[in-house]
Amino acid sequence: MKKVLIYIFVLLCVLFLMPSIFTRKRTTTIAKENEENEIKEDNAETEIIPYDYSKHATIKLYHSKTEQIEELPIDEYLYGVVSGEMPASYEMEALKAQAVVARTYTLYQIINSSRKTWGRRNL
Repeated sequence: MKKVLIYIFVLLCVLFLMPSIFTRKRTTTIAKENEENEIKEDNAETEIIPYDYSKHATIKLYHSKTEQIEELPIDEYLYGVVSGEMPASYEMEALKAQAVVARTYTLYQIINSSRKTWGRRNL
């Protein structure tokens, strides 16, 4: 009977110790790989280019009905864009978010669409 109890004890020890031994090694290996990846990401040079907001302080707006170009401050333009896209009764945070999106999109279009033909004119 003692022999059977010893075998059961040894079997239980093996069943509980083996997974912990294998997972401990695996966990440390994964942790080391994660640390190496983080070090590589930290060492990757990211160049942050400062943006000059005064560069695009005004915007040229083409009125197709009168075929005239109007130059106005970008903030005034954005007031019109945001008010045209959503009513003033919306939450203030939603209006702020829409203004950020509109400004980002406008500046993106100005920077990436410069010297393109819009209709019959170059702006």
